[in-house]
Amino acid sequence: MTQTYCPTDTLNAMASAAFPSSTITRASSATNGTTTLTFSVADSLGILVGMTVTGAGISSGGLVTAVNNSTGVVTISGTITTLTNSNYVFTLTLSGSLHTTTPGFTGANEASGGSYARQSETFGAPATGVVSTTNAQNWTNMPAATIAYFGQWRSTTSGNWHAGGILGSSLTVPSGATAAAAIGAITATSGG
Repeated sequence: MTQTYCPTDTLNAMASAAFPSSTITRASSATNGTTTLTFSVADSLGILVGMTVTGAGISSGGLVTAVNNSTGVVTISGTITTLTNSNYVFTLTLSGSLHTTTPGFTGANEASGGSYARQSETFGAPATGVVSTTNAQNWTNMPAATIAYFGQWRSTTSGNWHAGGILGSSLTVPSGATAAAAIGAITATSGG
């Protein structure tokens, strides 16, 4: 049996890439039309589908719709005029969800009903490969449900599943109640 150890700086880099605590700025090296920008392959690794993007030529609604990490080509949507070789700023906004059974790799089995809605999540800088939320979440007027899993999405209402996990113990929520997660209650850990 072989056991591999991952240095702390590598764990922190992995956690930071998956859950950036701030915006990232990348310099494009080429424009390939009106909806794509090319970055170095290393720079494209930190860009995720669902990130908002601002910069030269994007007047509103810039959103990453595809990333080709083997070529560095990033496809964006929004109101675009002319993309240039300049710096672009990418921001990841995560929304927390609650699930009755395993969300798998797609975000399945999300709670629904009542006034349930995904809640904004922000994460701090990683320490030894672990990131934690820096804000609290309150899912108000919940439907009656037993919640066993949580998740993160790159949008508030649809698509772009990011990650998820199992709760320490299931939570039985009566109809109309609030399910809450305190600051720091949601953590993500990079494995090594």
